[in-house]
Amino acid sequence: MYISGILLFLLVVVGVPVFFVWYETPTCFDGVQNQAELEADRGGPCTLLHTSQVQNIGILWSRSFEVVPGVYNAVAYIDNPNFSAGAVDVPYSFKLFDNANLLVLERRGTTYFSPNSVVPIFEGGIETGERIPTRTFFEFLDRPEWERVLSPVEGLSVESRALRNEDDAPELNAVISNQSFQDISNIEVIATVFNADNIAIASSRTVIALLSGQSSESVTFTWPRPFRDSVSRIDIIPKAPFRE
Repeated sequence: MYISGILLFLLVVVGVPVFFVWYETPTCFDGVQNQAELEADRGGPCTLLHTSQVQNIGILWSRSFEVVPGVYNAVAYIDNPNFSAGAVDVPYSFKLFDNANLLVLERRGTTYFSPNSVVPIFEGGIETGERIPTRTFFEFLDRPEWERVLSPVEGLSVESRALRNEDDAPELNAVISNQSFQDISNIEVIATVFNADNIAIASSRTVIALLSGQSSESVTFTWPRPFRDSVSRIDIIPKAPFRE
């Protein structure tokens, strides 16, 4: 009993402090699969998600459009079906091919996905010289690092739109509204024009650096030449990253 008492005393007086000195609380950045994570630092309470928790992105279509001879804009429509998952800094590539299926030019960039959205990805001012691209291929160069999005960007809307000078130099005017009470920065506004067959025939982009809460701003898109077809539909989509 005497020995047991000494051991118990040492355990309480020495062992407990040593335990707290050496014990490290599990985190989502310790490189260890703990606290109900599905993989090290993914799933469970962590912001980063495991691949089993998300659905794949869908690439709906991609096209490029001649702005002036030798200069093209390219756009791709992407579907993120995940209701509460997004990703940032996702690398992608546009490849433009000619009618002999030879690569004319590749343009790379990075993008982001907000939860549960269909959004365009735009690249402008692609110079092709004298070669004429006839096919546009879009792909992601790496898997997204999916994360749980607790505060998505909300409140952006298009209040009005008007297309003028279709037969000369088309000009599209729109009003973008921030109906939330939060300021939103780095807003990309992408306009895509479709013909009667629902095929995209032109696209353009502008950026709003900052749109204060409960405010609106006018934006203008211009093209130097008439569209090749009559306009049947216009998409104007504002988007902003859910985090920097």
